Amino acid sequence: LYVQADVREPAQVESFVDAVVRRWGRLDVAFNNAGVTIAKPLHEISVDEWENVQRTNARGVFLAIKHEVPHLLERGGVIICTASSQAGHSGPGTLVVTAWHHSCPVCIAARTPRASSVGST
Repeated sequence: LYVQADVREPAQVESFVDAVVRRWGRLDVAFNNAGVTIAKPLHEISVDEWENVQRTNARGVFLAIKHEVPHLLERGGVIICTASSQAGHSGPGTLVVTAWHHSCPVCIAARTPRASSVGST
């Protein structure tokens, strides 16, 4: 199943999660990996560019988890994975992704009072 969606838009995120549940009748695992980066020095990044990265990477993960958790809890468990192939790299042009990546564990830890562990790669 392929569902095109802009993870910055709440209605589209809710729609793609619901489409998965309609297709397979349930949601067992969530892997949230949409992201963008900007590879240039901090002083050259515009506010609009920064906001786009945060809306895509941090807000997108939040929105996905927000709409996934109710379906996951229906089955008695929660498995959520987020990933960033660039977050472990440091150097010029990596601040934007690194800032986002370190916000993800906070978002995941807050996902539900019933969740017992936090994991982020």
